Amino acid sequence: MLRERAVKRLAVGLLAGCAIIAVAVFVLVGPQHDTSQPPPRPRAHVLHATPANFDLVFARARAGDTIALSAGDYGTFRGAVKQGTVTVRPAAGAAVTMAVEFNPAANITLDGLRITSLEIADSRSHDLTVRNSRFDGSQAVIRTSDLSRANVLLDRNTFVGFKKCASCYEGRVTLVGRSTTVSGVTISNSTFSGGNSDGILNGGDGVRILRNRFTSIHQVDGADGVHADAIQLYGSRGTVIRGNVMRNVADGIMAPDGTDHEVIEHNVIETDGYPYAITLGGDNGSIVSKNRLPGGACHYGLRCGTLRIGPGNNGARSRGTVVRGNTLGALAVAAGSRLAATGGNVVRP
Repeated sequence: MLRERAVKRLAVGLLAGCAIIAVAVFVLVGPQHDTSQPPPRPRAHVLHATPANFDLVFARARAGDTIALSAGDYGTFRGAVKQGTVTVRPAAGAAVTMAVEFNPAANITLDGLRITSLEIADSRSHDLTVRNSRFDGSQAVIRTSDLSRANVLLDRNTFVGFKKCASCYEGRVTLVGRSTTVSGVTISNSTFSGGNSDGILNGGDGVRILRNRFTSIHQVDGADGVHADAIQLYGSRGTVIRGNVMRNVADGIMAPDGTDHEVIEHNVIETDGYPYAITLGGDNGSIVSKNRLPGGACHYGLRCGTLRIGPGNNGARSRGTVVRGNTLGALAVAAGSRLAATGGNVVRP
């Protein structure tokens, strides 16, 4: 009996010792966490700013934050290179005006502002969006010669009533120059109307012009005045012009100075008397496909809705152009220029 009690006391002691060791191990090692997943992201905040403290608030803003602006004129906003997207928008019901100079800037979205001027430049600029904003009587200049796959987006904006000044570029959106790679600029779902200037003047590489509306764009100061094309291509390459509607305009797409592998498709272009809806001069390998260019009687005894392909202003002939599946008033291939392919076009004079 004594021996049996001794054995029980020994067993109880051993169990107690094991429990102490287990507790010690737990205390030393601590609870284990799954380190295979990143830590949770800090919650984004809505910050509030006035014209007096906007610069300070923007400097504090982190990736994912939104800055709500009270009403007022914010002068010139130069932004900064942020590590993640910061959105700047008006507070509910507030009217906000600013000029914008991004040179450089990155990871910024402007939403719902009245913008008096916009310039984007510098190779360090990227991931910039301007949307739902008004450029009434003002101009946007994007220096595409600086940009490379920069992911710059202008979306759902209005460009109304801009009149070219003596020192201004001719487009209310002007894309200046090419780099060695695609610029990464998209202009989409926006409205261009009135004024006395081109809608878009594009000299960039790989610019995308998508689903915009152009209306009431005319040359109002005589034959020797400001050009007023819905879209003018000047030194561009690889432009995608798709899904745009151009009505009551002086002309649609004007490119007499040389084009290079542009894609022009699914657009509707109705001029108000000028016969040439699309002009390509000195073209190299562009595709004109599935556009609707309504015919009818136009100036000079010619048909409206004419697609004209010919030599450029420097005398270089167009070559390698593909023209397929368009409905148009006429197709004019001039002065020895040659198409690479044509088919499925419907001429309705």
